[in-house]
Amino acid sequence: MQDQWGSNPLHPNSLGLKPLVPPNKQLLPGLPYEGLQQVAHEPGKTYPLAKLTVYPGWSAKPYEFGEVGLYQFGRGSIIYYTTNTTIGNMYWGTPAVIPGIEITRDMWAQTDYLYSHTAKALLRASGRPQAVQITGMQPRGETDGSQPAELSVVAPGGAFTGTLRWQIRDQWGIVTTHGKQPCQATDQGVILRLQDVTFAHAGRQFVDVWLDNAAGETVDWGSTFVEVNRGLAPPKIQLKFPDRTPRGEPLEGSVVMEDAPAGTTLRLTLVDRFWREVGRLTGPADAPLRFSFPAGGLAGQIWFLQADALDPAGHLLSRAHTEIRSPKTKADFGAWTPAATTYAHGTIEMSAYQEMIRQLGYVANRSGSLTPLGANAALWNDLQNYPTPWHITALGDDAPMNDWEEPALREEMRRSLQEVCESVKPWGVWGMNLTDDSGAYRQLPRGAYSAIKFYEWLQTEYGDFDAVCEAWGWTPPEEEVADEDLPQNPYVQVAFHQWLQKKYGSLEDLAKAWKVTLGQWANLHQRMVQLQRDKGNRLPTEDVTAFKQQFAGNADTDNPFARITNESIKAAYDAGQTAAWIDAQRFCQKLWVGDMDFVCQAMREVIPDAYAGTDAAYYGYSAAEAFGRLNYVCPYYGHVTVKLGAQRGRMTQPGLYGACLGTYGGKPANLAVRRNPICDCLLSGGTGYVFWCFWNGNGITFDYKLQDAHALYQTEVNQELDSGIGDLVAGCPPAYAPVAMLYSLSSGTCDQLEAKHEPVTSHGLSWDAFLAAFEDLGLYPYPIISEELEGGFLQKHGIKLLALPGCNALSDKEIQVVRDFVNAGGVVLADVLPGRRTPCGVVRPQPPLADLFGVEFTPEGPEEKARLRGVLSGRPAPDTPEVTFGEALGDPRVKATTATVLGHVGESPALLERTFGKGQAVLFNCSFSSYATWRAEGGEPWLLWHQIMLRLAGAAGVPRPFPWTSEGKPTPGFRITNFPNGKGYLLGVQELGSGDFTGPRRPLEIALPEAFHVYDVRAGKHLGQVTTLKTDLPRGGVRIYSLMPYQVKSLDLRADKTSLAGAGTVTLTANLNLDPATRRDRHVLRVEATDPQRQSFYPFQRVLEAPPAGPVRVPLTFALNDTPGVWRITVTDVNSGAGTTVTVQLKGEKQP
Repeated sequence: MQDQWGSNPLHPNSLGLKPLVPPNKQLLPGLPYEGLQQVAHEPGKTYPLAKLTVYPGWSAKPYEFGEVGLYQFGRGSIIYYTTNTTIGNMYWGTPAVIPGIEITRDMWAQTDYLYSHTAKALLRASGRPQAVQITGMQPRGETDGSQPAELSVVAPGGAFTGTLRWQIRDQWGIVTTHGKQPCQATDQGVILRLQDVTFAHAGRQFVDVWLDNAAGETVDWGSTFVEVNRGLAPPKIQLKFPDRTPRGEPLEGSVVMEDAPAGTTLRLTLVDRFWREVGRLTGPADAPLRFSFPAGGLAGQIWFLQADALDPAGHLLSRAHTEIRSPKTKADFGAWTPAATTYAHGTIEMSAYQEMIRQLGYVANRSGSLTPLGANAALWNDLQNYPTPWHITALGDDAPMNDWEEPALREEMRRSLQEVCESVKPWGVWGMNLTDDSGAYRQLPRGAYSAIKFYEWLQTEYGDFDAVCEAWGWTPPEEEVADEDLPQNPYVQVAFHQWLQKKYGSLEDLAKAWKVTLGQWANLHQRMVQLQRDKGNRLPTEDVTAFKQQFAGNADTDNPFARITNESIKAAYDAGQTAAWIDAQRFCQKLWVGDMDFVCQAMREVIPDAYAGTDAAYYGYSAAEAFGRLNYVCPYYGHVTVKLGAQRGRMTQPGLYGACLGTYGGKPANLAVRRNPICDCLLSGGTGYVFWCFWNGNGITFDYKLQDAHALYQTEVNQELDSGIGDLVAGCPPAYAPVAMLYSLSSGTCDQLEAKHEPVTSHGLSWDAFLAAFEDLGLYPYPIISEELEGGFLQKHGIKLLALPGCNALSDKEIQVVRDFVNAGGVVLADVLPGRRTPCGVVRPQPPLADLFGVEFTPEGPEEKARLRGVLSGRPAPDTPEVTFGEALGDPRVKATTATVLGHVGESPALLERTFGKGQAVLFNCSFSSYATWRAEGGEPWLLWHQIMLRLAGAAGVPRPFPWTSEGKPTPGFRITNFPNGKGYLLGVQELGSGDFTGPRRPLEIALPEAFHVYDVRAGKHLGQVTTLKTDLPRGGVRIYSLMPYQVKSLDLRADKTSLAGAGTVTLTANLNLDPATRRDRHVLRVEATDPQRQSFYPFQRVLEAPPAGPVRVPLTFALNDTPGVWRITVTDVNSGAGTTVTVQLKGEKQP
């Protein structure tokens, strides 16, 4: 049995089989084919250059089921059927047997019939004989309700006696009535009338029947669909806000009934996403019925409003329904906003995945596409449609799109993106993810438009063409062009594109004429024409020849910058002239970030507060630039990368900053890394993360269980953070120390030039080392980029200590800023002599900061290397005895002049300090980049370096905010981040491990700046009022402490009513009692509820921020179909663990 879609080698036709009977639906009778519906997307608008089709909306249409075929195969048989399962749901292993048609919420009931079809096909394919079979049902389709319900039955094996069970379901799948009756059938067949079935209610209804044998076993089943028309037009619903109701506003509007018979009543029912009837209103149909449902006590972002016209007997005359949408904004979600990845298609199977991730604590869904239906489907699970992939990358010269600067492409990108945003805006959208698995070009693209943009960038960097040549030490030669070739000159290429447009029209027409595939006009360059000619296609060459005969040049074609091309740069690099090569790489990385920024700005013209940015990508050394310009940053998880993203993001603008995690690989269940990355995101100052991916076979199994790879363990952490801890910590920005670290794109790019000399370090290794060293001091530094260093960041933010990790390349302006900073009293740390190269990699004749550090530099000769290996010995401080640090690398080219030398590697000075003006310059002329190794091993080498860093931070006037020890001794392997909270703090503590401690739990003592009441937030426990926090952590353990100047004595909680009926709202008032009474720090409250069966009730879960003073009021609306009885509602202060429970009696009988 095969659910057939498309071409398949198992198709009976492919096997050469002939059907036993003509394919037809009645091979599997008893299914309401004519009553099923599916989604019809409205015609999309295609943007060919942007490779995007925008679908503005959808409507319902009859479901085209396909057909069923029966074929003999040997002594068995093959049944195939086509359910029109979408290809998209075959992706990542979804079984084809699961129906995957796109449907909306009001079509969900029909999914049962698709599964019913599958079960019937399995039964038929099994060959098991049936004692009785349903061969038909009446009525079917539209009816006035007067026809009786009848069932055609045959008993192939002889007389059958049993029971006929039946039910009627409305369009939502709700059973409105049911019954059973005895039945008998013969091999000649009989017609059974369903004696108690009537169709008094108007609208779409399904009649389901089961035939049970005497033993109570179901032998066959079937269904029919009816659309009862009682001759009255449905009510008209008019919403006050047709697209989206602003958050906090009541859900308002009116219902009008035209030509209603006397005595007709209107009944309005408001249904939330849990299918709870949270509002009801009735009134006579002869006047408009106005409604206003308060939104404060309701959960979710979308509701169904149903308007029923009822006759005096209470029977349904006609029905209308609509959605009321009130999508959340980012501010409504809270400070901690984790997102997950699953489908956002409108299928009931995918909705189950989305509901699962929502209840695991994720608030947004990273969809596979951004369509109105996908956004609508996410909203029904209280998810925000999350940044969808918008792939800005550079795959190579032959990629369909490789020149993002082409004006036509950029305009299409802008218009198509904005149209997408407009189409999904009513359902809510967070924004765009721009770089999934992508990266910047590693060389100048051949496309003309990026080249012209490069020339503009060079002019801002250097000035005119002669100035560029002087900076590079190289003058590009004039281009020599063969008669058949298109010049590489980008201005000539642009003119050629314009010439082709006049001749052929669109790019599609040109591609058809040339018999080639073209992604954009920029694909038409010299190499492309040559490749086509080599393949025997001379059509492009003929057009090039014709163009050159007609084109006499223009004002731009003689621009000398046009000599700078992909080919000329490569030729210079091969000849040893590397400056243009480096500048092209620097430019491409900046251009990549700029292209992301372009999309962000285009999107924000439609949705001003949209998140737009990047996650899993290959950033190179453009990471800090991207992370500081985008407000959504979730790179591939890395302990250092996540800190860079969070630190850069939080210091620039509000946004979502974290990491991209996922269900990759199998790791032992006791491995801390399976849980720790989420806490690492949070305690790095992050505000969320994206989990990739919750798809069947990966994050979730086919039977909707969490995979035991990462998902199971990491979502346990997320659920804990979702209980309010995440919002508590993420809502308090981390405390930046007056320390800055330069993340230098130029230095990182120039590392490739240093590599042949086997240098002591690289920019990346040094960055990691300095970050770890500051972390061991409990300092949270500002990661800055060159433009910020040049633009006065140090002075604006009161920076006292500047680290230049592996900064081999600096601009003249950066060099002057460093010099002025030290002269004015700052302390600068470096582990290579900074700025020996210009930003384009040219080696300066003399290191410009040699005098600042009190050294001289001997340029390397042809045989000399940039490092030597030896034992580092020296003094951690001028007044301490000399000790041995262990093996290290040193740079023998550096010699001390006026610097104080505190250590050597062999004869090479390694630890150099010099007072300059009012400040100090320190050079670690050794492999300080090994700090991560010393830190992991612990012991004497780490302690010596830690003492040096501690002394230098003190000399700069940067004290440790929360110094710590283990059993009274300094220790590595702890990470403590402090988050100021009013007059108190939150402390995040992570145990990272260290080789000098092997026990199961490591003691820790943290000195506090004053006496605080300390609470273990995760345990909800008061640890007393102390000046030293003493604890111990297991390997990989994480603790979060709340330090407050007061004690939380209790939480008062009362309800404004002790009993109420369904659709009523109870308002809770919660207030914290503090000792001494004072203005509160930032507190977060968690609301939980249990129903009368003591089951957790998810719709009432809330996480709320308490105001600085006064009570918190929490409205909760009960539904008409909630379970009557005693409900327990608990409010807990997340900071302290103080909580109180109240009970509320829900009166009445539960309604269906």
